[in-house]
Amino acid sequence: MKHELCIESVTPGTVSEVMDHTWSTAQQSPAVRQLEGFWSSEFGVLNQAVYLWNGPFEGPRPQAISGVRSREVTLLQPEMPLRKPPSAGNIYELRTYRLRPGTVPQWLRLLHEALPVREKYSRPVGLWSVLSGTPDQVKMLWVYPDLNARMRARAEAAREPVWMEFTKRCLELFLDMHSVILLPGKNSPLA
Repeated sequence: MKHELCIESVTPGTVSEVMDHTWSTAQQSPAVRQLEGFWSSEFGVLNQAVYLWNGPFEGPRPQAISGVRSREVTLLQPEMPLRKPPSAGNIYELRTYRLRPGTVPQWLRLLHEALPVREKYSRPVGLWSVLSGTPDQVKMLWVYPDLNARMRARAEAAREPVWMEFTKRCLELFLDMHSVILLPGKNSPLA
């Protein structure tokens, strides 16, 4: 099943209100599709509400509520099953990798070969190739107990020969990388 990532830029001070509205709307029609998780941006682009749905939206989009300035919707193809973390109270990192044209399959193959080593330090929640919008992108959602754990996991993985080789081989495939630190909403299934 495909996923949909929706990122709403909101008026400062309204992120919680906007996320609460989306959560209550999702609860009114759970048979249509489920809200897998939702977060507010903490580092990176600020004043954003980020939603992960378990399928594309069918029909006309609902009217944006007060406080929503813009909405970006991306259709995603899962490249691994969505994995919920074992406990709540986490931070999340949404990474976007923009790759050279036509290299997404090669990057995914290299990642899947190296990922077991990286998972010794932290596990991704999800991995998707982008189906709409800007082509040749991959998105990954990572989970950590806190920012210090993120820094430790990345530093320890960077010392692993397999991960070092993966990083080296991927340099020629990357155009750029973007990272946003996210905090889960109060009712988010991925907390």
